[in-house]
Amino acid sequence: MLGTPRGASSWDYIIAGNERQFIWDDHGTEVEQWNKLAGRGAGLGEVESHFEDGEVLFFTYGGRSVRVPHVDGPDDNAISIHMLSQLVKADSELRWCVDSRGNSDHAYLALAPADWRLLEKQFGQSTVSSRFMPLPESLEQFWAEHDRKYKELADANKASIWKRRLSGFLRRYWIFLVLLGLVAVAICFSEPAPRHP
Repeated sequence: MLGTPRGASSWDYIIAGNERQFIWDDHGTEVEQWNKLAGRGAGLGEVESHFEDGEVLFFTYGGRSVRVPHVDGPDDNAISIHMLSQLVKADSELRWCVDSRGNSDHAYLALAPADWRLLEKQFGQSTVSSRFMPLPESLEQFWAEHDRKYKELADANKASIWKRRLSGFLRRYWIFLVLLGLVAVAICFSEPAPRHP
């Protein structure tokens, strides 16, 4: 994915049988996915989820617990991902796969912090963060960064669309444009026609 040219989406890679490498913010299964891929799957402990007082969700890992501030809405899965990220960040850093934007479910990749540093050294920090956005500390920062990234990508997509349209127009009509230019040059340099009285 990091070798995908800048400006091109790596979405095709994700959906070409590689979906299981990612944690998806869908159906409330984020903890189970993390446990499988990054917890026991990477030799770490497991995150446990449990309710207190019948309705307040908590995640527990390595002797620490965090309250998951669900709002009973469509953002609850992303909130779970964020809180999971904060809980396990010493052992496993989750990052949002930016190319999953526009999909109903977003993909996150969990790697050890040392593995992220290695990728940043190999490909450059800007390349890695352009594909995998680090999750900020607070939920407010998370939403602000998420919205900023969406706007940035939407603006780049608009520019790309116009560039492709112009390129397509020029490819289709280049002969016509060249001939039109030659006619214009011929008109400019031609002698005016004599006037008859």
